[in-house]
This record gives sequence, structure tokens and C-alpha cells, in this order.
Amino acid sequence: MNRPLLIVLVVAGLLSACGSDEVSPTTAISGSAAPAGVEPAAAPKFPVTISTTQGPITIKEQPRRVVALGYGDADTAIALGTEPVGVGAWSMFGDSGVGPWAEDRLKNRPAVIPELESAEVSQENQRFEQIEALEPDLILQTDLTVEQDVYDRLSQIAPVVTGPLMVGEFDELKFDHQTMHIAEALGIPGEGRKLLDRLQTRTEGVSQANPQFTGKTVASLTLQDSGWWAALDSSNPFQFFESLGFEQNPEIEDMAFDADQAGLTEFGSGAVPVPEDGFSRVNSDLLVLVADGEYDADDITADPEFSELPATRAGHSLVLDGQQGTSFAVALARPTVLSSFWMLDNFVPELTKHV
Repeated sequence: MNRPLLIVLVVAGLLSACGSDEVSPTTAISGSAAPAGVEPAAAPKFPVTISTTQGPITIKEQPRRVVALGYGDADTAIALGTEPVGVGAWSMFGDSGVGPWAEDRLKNRPAVIPELESAEVSQENQRFEQIEALEPDLILQTDLTVEQDVYDRLSQIAPVVTGPLMVGEFDELKFDHQTMHIAEALGIPGEGRKLLDRLQTRTEGVSQANPQFTGKTVASLTLQDSGWWAALDSSNPFQFFESLGFEQNPEIEDMAFDADQAGLTEFGSGAVPVPEDGFSRVNSDLLVLVADGEYDADDITADPEFSELPATRAGHSLVLDGQQGTSFAVALARPTVLSSFWMLDNFVPELTKHV
């Protein structure tokens, strides 16, 4: 299932040294000996029963061979100290299944499994056989809509954990819910909470070290085949910046109101189309943009409307380009607990170059 990438127009500041001694997401959870000042990881407890969109699932023993198929499932398992034997393909990373934030945490390269669309397609049989050959004792598919026939076929191989009950077909699974859901499946809910607490502490440290973030306006845009789209304040990109002290560009919410009044209620994905005659309204203290579909970064920089924005003329625009830019855009549009730590280390310094 392909999802549109949101691009982000943002205000930024400096990233002061925020802890080279900071505990990494996995250290305290998967390590046999916890670092000084960190509590040892609690022993997993089984059996566990968790609620999913497919009903309650009971996992009798600690999973040791996990296949992670949904977006963010592999990241979350790795952050919790479980290295998957198989991962769902993520085309934006060359079908490697994981982003750069997870690469150095893998001791062994997991098998990469293309997305399963239907159990009735003969080509899909090879994918099910690939999963079965990995001999998993748990399958994670928490952030993809699962066709019933696919779920039934996967359930014949191993217990399948789909999303938590609060996630419907068109709702977005937030990474904190995903983290706790998978932590429960792995028998270590307390470790999931510790991981999220460490991320919150780290994020607050970055925000406090950069008071110039506070009150700065934010707007998020992506250039797609259907035109410019702006992220709403409920979107993942904005929530990343809000956690650092940024504020939404109020014009974006006005666009959403106008679109709703015009009956354009099907835009979804936490974004609203920018009116053709209203591009100037997205101007913010710093612009961060990414192209999607048939467009690339050159199309953005060549756009006269973009060039004429005050923020662009003042040098306060950042166009996400290349593999690193793609990684930033993916981590903003679909964050995980692991990519969120990585973004604090790698993306915030990039923002400071355009302030």
C-alpha cells in the first residue's frame, strides 16, 4: 500500500549537544547488562493476550522468530531488542525493509518479503511460502490494512498481531500506540513504556536547548501529481515539530476549513490540497519541502511561486533531496520510535542550516 509522502515546511534552530552519552533505544532493553543508571530489562511474561482488529490474540511463549510485515513493525521490534527474521519490503529504501536508523542495529540481514495483497493470486503463494520457510512464531502486521484472506493464510503459519482496536481502516496508527502494542506482544510492556519515556526526555532536551523553536510557525507541504498538499496539525510531520515547540501556520487550518466548506472532504492522510491561487499562504519561517510521484526536487526549485516566497528569498527553505532527504521525508510522514531518535540526531542539525 503506497502512501503519499508529506513534505514539511518548518521553522528551526540550533541543535545544542544533546547527549552523546544518551542511552540508545535498544541498549537498555536488549543488552544483557544495563548501563549505569539504567534499570535492567524485565523478563518477558507469557502467555499474553492482546486485543487486535482481528480480535484477541494469545501468544503462549516468548517469540524468537518474528516476521514484521507492517510499516514500522520491524523498527519497533528492533528497538525493543527483537531482531526480525523477515521484514516487509519498503520500496523507498530499495526494498531493504528498514531505514538507515535501523541498519546498524541488525546483526543479521532479514529476509525481505514483498507486500501481500491477496491470498488468491498465484504470485502471492511464493510470498506465503517464503514466510512459512522462515518458521516464524509471531507475525506482526500492525500498520497495514489486512485483507481477510491474507490474514487467514498468515494465521495458519503463526499468530498474527494486527493493529490495536482503536485503529480502523482509515485511521492512522501513531508510533507510541504501535510501540506499546508490539511491546505487549513481546511480553515486555514495561520496556515499551521506558523506551517512549526516554524518547520524550530526549525530545524535551532538544526543545529546551533550542528556545528559538518556541512559537515559530510551521507549514508542511508536498508536491504530488495532484498538486501541492499541506499537512494538518493532526499529521505526523506537524506533531514532530510541535514536540519541539513549533506552531502550525494558521493559514493551513483555514485551507482545511475552506476545503470542508467546499465539500472536499476526501483529502485524508492528514493533509489538505493547497488552492492554486493560494500558494503564498503557506509561507512560514522556514520551508522544508519534498517532491513525490512524477516530480523531483528540481521541479520544486524551478517553481516560480516557490522562488517568490519571502522565506525562499531569505534562504529559509530546505528541499529534501537524495536518499537522505527521502529518509527524512519518510521518517516525518511515518515515524517510528527508532526513527524518531534518529531524526533528533540527524534532521534537526539540517534545519539549523536554513535559519
